[in-house]
Amino acid sequence: MLLKRSNINISVIMASYNHADFVEEAIESVLSQNVSNMEFIVVDDGSNDGTADVIEKIRDKRIKFVRLLKNRLTHPRNLALSMAKGRYIAFQNSDDVWLPGKLEAQVTSLENNHKIAASFTGVELINSRGHLTTSWLDGRFLTENATKHEWLRRFFDKGNFFCISSSVVRKSDLDKVGYFKPSLVQLSDLDLWVRLAAVGDFDILDNQYTKMRVSKKNLSYPTPETHRRSSLELTEVLKRYLTHPVIQLNPQVFKDVLPKGVKPESVLKVGLAFYCLKRSSPAHRRFADYILAKIFDNPRERNQATNVFGSEMFDKFIENRGNLDTIIK
Repeated sequence: MLLKRSNINISVIMASYNHADFVEEAIESVLSQNVSNMEFIVVDDGSNDGTADVIEKIRDKRIKFVRLLKNRLTHPRNLALSMAKGRYIAFQNSDDVWLPGKLEAQVTSLENNHKIAASFTGVELINSRGHLTTSWLDGRFLTENATKHEWLRRFFDKGNFFCISSSVVRKSDLDKVGYFKPSLVQLSDLDLWVRLAAVGDFDILDNQYTKMRVSKKNLSYPTPETHRRSSLELTEVLKRYLTHPVIQLNPQVFKDVLPKGVKPESVLKVGLAFYCLKRSSPAHRRFADYILAKIFDNPRERNQATNVFGSEMFDKFIENRGNLDTIIK
């Protein structure tokens, strides 16, 4: 049965690139979803393998197709978001597959609880032939629910837990927190989840409605280059914890490691830096350096922090900087 609620309007966004063998299946899995009032915005990001030609042959009035001539000159998802009219936004990858009922279940969840900013589903991993497979992503995508504070802590400590093609989010919340940060190649979705978690709850459906295709062509496939990009980008994502709307949640997110009681924001920032200095992660150590350098350059914040931490923060700052060259490699 179609979900016939006139007030439901969902925009599905797909950025495609060099997936000629898979894009038709990905698109058909969207078009077969049992929701009404759907628009499907597909932006091909300069494919050179015939992907765009495959898309153009698919005839459906719900599809709005944009064909970009050069890869990476325009952020395809942000372009699609600027065109989207839906109350809800679903992201699909051009090589992934949705199972029947996915959008209906997620839209129903969002309709029934207006505190939810994002809905996700369980994920199955498939190979190039569409068969279930194992990969470096085994166990990565979680299905148990948690509070926003718990998610923000998990993102900070351990990174991403969600597959973007399993997500449906509220357009109004995207407008609040902003779209994808174009300079982030590996972690743009994690950056978005951090911001969305600060303005609403997450709901994860246990059903494995999403099939994610994995191969060595995945941009996230573990290589030394991927690791270095991810590490640098994670430092940028961590900086979100110093900005609104995330920063005001930090006393609850990090209640076990920050100084107790009502403290100046500068003191809480240094407490967060100290927490990061205990970690071996280069991204967290660079983030600690960023925090402490900013504190030292601000006379008011420096005095506030010194009253609590004394010379210890100077010692830790100098020691960490002396090791940064070795932990970046």
